[in-house]
Amino acid sequence: SSPKTPLYSPKPTTFMLSPSQASVASRLSIDPPKVFQGPTFEQTPPDLYDVPEGTLSTWGFLINRRLKCFICMSCHIVILPSHLPSHITKKHKDTCISVDKSRVQEIAHQEGLLSSYPDTPVFDQIEFQGLGRSWGHCCPFCPAMYSRSKDVLAHCREAHDLEVEAEDLPSAWMQRLSEAPQAKAWFRIIPRSLALCSPSANYLISLRKEFIGEKLRG
Repeated sequence: SSPKTPLYSPKPTTFMLSPSQASVASRLSIDPPKVFQGPTFEQTPPDLYDVPEGTLSTWGFLINRRLKCFICMSCHIVILPSHLPSHITKKHKDTCISVDKSRVQEIAHQEGLLSSYPDTPVFDQIEFQGLGRSWGHCCPFCPAMYSRSKDVLAHCREAHDLEVEAEDLPSAWMQRLSEAPQAKAWFRIIPRSLALCSPSANYLISLRKEFIGEKLRG
């Protein structure tokens, strides 16, 4: 028989809006709507900024200060400094934008940006502005997430040697850094517009993190 979902498996639907409750516009992590009155994650500083001259905006990019990366505001993904000129040429050639490679590197150095993709963020981060947001399925035994339930079931068999029923899979909002092979892993996030006013909600999230940490260490 299939194992039961662990006691503290990730079930963020208790706290998060599902796709049926959220507008299409709210699925992009730029300016999510407020859910209800009270303290919210909107009190945190904005992730996105431009250099003082406004150069990046003219290229269609901004910097995410938490990721320390360029973000393409059309594709909603991380773009490495070395890839930025070619990304515009290949993906946005209709814009006829010309980018000086030396200027890109100058800005990257000046702002302390990463030259390679950052590590996949740990689960339950406040969402990263500029990145796209999707509703996905969680592995009940580790932080892995997938857009299709069948991929989670395959992951459970291969990584955990366990069989799980599709209806037992938790679901949550998720993001990923890029579609590049080394940065396409999904990670679970908490929408910025979500207020966790309840002490019990914070307590449950702490328990989930502790539980998954123990599973990974074990």
